[in-house]
This record gives sequence, structure tokens and C-alpha cells, in this order.
Amino acid sequence: MDLVLQIAEVLNDNLLEWIFIVAWCIWYERNKIKPLAGCFKLNVDTALDPLTNSIGIGTLIRNSDRMVKAALSKHVNGLLNAKDAECVALTYCLCWAQGVFMPFEVVKSDTLEVLQAYHKIKISFYRFDA
Repeated sequence: MDLVLQIAEVLNDNLLEWIFIVAWCIWYERNKIKPLAGCFKLNVDTALDPLTNSIGIGTLIRNSDRMVKAALSKHVNGLLNAKDAECVALTYCLCWAQGVFMPFEVVKSDTLEVLQAYHKIKISFYRFDA
């Protein structure tokens, strides 16, 4: 957030508006993949907190109408780098999602490298999207 405030001080309003519009368009394009009817999409995200040496894990399971069907928020002690934290979060969330019996077919996470690794060695029957 500090970076956004610093940028806002330097740029004129018109250019700042365009930056936010482009950022939103990129986000929207990355997040518009939806599962087939009767299946679900698993969204996974992490947050790192170096002040408390902890990781926050958040996940949603949505249906093809984008309605949230299940959600999870978890606090984990210990601080990892971003890639390792995403790997821990994805592992935890995949196990959780299977436990709530949601037949998801799309998995969304921010770390492409982690998703590619899962796609190759562990779970070959889901679509992975970074």
C-alpha cells in the first residue's frame, strides 16, 4: 500500500487512473476461468507476516456461477519464502477441499512454478491456473 501512495504522489490523476484500470483488467483476465457446470474452482492465496513469523492461508471453492460454496482461513506459525508458502498452502487446501467433498476441476494460485510442479507430479486431473 505504501508503494501505491508513493506513486499517487508523483503521477497525475489521469495517468494514475489508467494504471488502476490496466491493473484491474489484468486481474480480471487472470481470474475469469470458471469451472464447468457441476464442478468447482479452488482459489488459494497466502500472506506472509515477517513481524509475527507466520503465514496466512486463504482459500475459496466456487461453483460455475462464481458463488462461494466453501471457504477456509488458516494461520500457520513459521515464516517461509513466497514459493514455499504457496506450496504449503496449496497442499493444505487441496487436502481440505477433498475433505469437504467438492469435485473441483480448476485450481488457481499466484505461483506458476508451484502449480506446474503439482500438475506434473501429483495431481494430473485438474486444470491449474496462475
